[in-house]
Amino acid sequence: MPAPEQPMMRDLFEVPSRFFRSVHLERDFSDPHALDNYIVTPAMAEAVSRVADGLRPGSAHRAWRVTGDYGVGKSSFALLLAHLLSKSDNLESGKIAETMGWSDRTFDRDRFWPILITGAREGIVPAILRGISESLFSAKRYLPDLDVKKLEALIERCKADKTGGRAVDRLFDWLRTQSAEAGRGGVVLVIDELGKLLEYAAQNPEEQDVFILQRLAETATRSGDRPLLVVGLLHQGFQAYAERLPAATRHEWDKVAGRFEEIVFDQP
Repeated sequence: MPAPEQPMMRDLFEVPSRFFRSVHLERDFSDPHALDNYIVTPAMAEAVSRVADGLRPGSAHRAWRVTGDYGVGKSSFALLLAHLLSKSDNLESGKIAETMGWSDRTFDRDRFWPILITGAREGIVPAILRGISESLFSAKRYLPDLDVKKLEALIERCKADKTGGRAVDRLFDWLRTQSAEAGRGGVVLVIDELGKLLEYAAQNPEEQDVFILQRLAETATRSGDRPLLVVGLLHQGFQAYAERLPAATRHEWDKVAGRFEEIVFDQP
């Protein structure tokens, strides 16, 4: 009788397949299993609480930069946050919210329209417009009466805009108005890998792309009862991306960073 086969090491320590790949916001937002086995850490719970505070009427705390090393869970946090704010049908996010005691009062507004972006080495404005365009399919769930042709026209104006971001201002003002008129909670813009966009901005300072972030943060701060939330995720601080720029430019970047409240994501 042959001896029983000895178990392999991989059989003893089976790891769910999702742990072998990093989170990709746009792809995984539609994956019902992307949050399976998610563990809520103190850092993540604190970050969610900070964002939830920004939902209170009259709050001026609506723009954040989440900073932390590779692999500490920033992208997973952003994915969960997008599900919570949009009140999606994802069962795992609902279970997590229930376990943590995040009642409807924590996220008491109606569903937000999530605009999710994973940064690449490209301009900040093109990345944002790409994110909005790619979210049009899901937008009909949140804003069923959205005038898509009007939105597409505003996007084209942004592409042609040479006035330092005024067209982007008008675009987000229109999006917020559409959300309010539909009785929705607002718009949430989440930019993962923001550092890659900052790297591009540092290599192409003549485009002054980074100041779009300042305008968005200022819009979010004063968004009132037509909320805009902006969340950017980075591996290091703004200054690290600007270290080779002239001192005057680095000072301007500091001002941009200062428009965002910092959430340090330092997992145990």
